[in-house]
Amino acid sequence: MIQTPAYVCEETKLIDNLKILRQVGDESGAKVLCALKGFAFSGAMPLVAQYLDGATSSGLYESKYAKDFKFKLIHTYSPAFKDEEFDEILNLSDHIVFNSFNQWNKFKSKAQKSQKSFGLRVNPQISSSPVDAYILAQDIQD
Repeated sequence: MIQTPAYVCEETKLIDNLKILRQVGDESGAKVLCALKGFAFSGAMPLVAQYLDGATSSGLYESKYAKDFKFKLIHTYSPAFKDEEFDEILNLSDHIVFNSFNQWNKFKSKAQKSQKSFGLRVNPQISSSPVDAYILAQDIQD
């Protein structure tokens, strides 16, 4: 009897999908990354790290998780990096995306001393979503 709740992953199907993703990366030249926010099944991470180019993380603990599973590249984005964690995030990450010019200005002196690459998230406040399920908080009336 299997105790529930239980997470089940069919390894052969996962490998088949990882091979497809690897092929997409090889043929397109794109770096294929595992979004840990959406898939962080520890039992599968050694396989995922073997096939994909890296992982995306949303902060220190996901970056450590990616490093523990030996992902080749670690891309980190957070809406608000903590001052006391940024040095370690910088050390673990190959690429960091900042959420604003203010965030970039706050950390750029440390960032520019490293050999890392950086990005800036752009949010034009325009939605192309065809579904009305996503409503801006300012649009909600009391």
